[in-house]
Amino acid sequence: MGLLTLAAEMGTVLSIKITGDDANEVGVALTDLVSDFFGEGQ
Repeated sequence: MGLLTLAAEMGTVLSIKITGDDANEVGVALTDLVSDFFGEGQ
């Protein structure tokens, strides 16, 4: 995965395209990561 930095303020809408055999699992993992504020809490 080539995500190096993410300069997005709170409220920014992200559009992510995930392809491949494990796309569903990656989508769930990314959703969980963002929902948890990247491990930073609220």
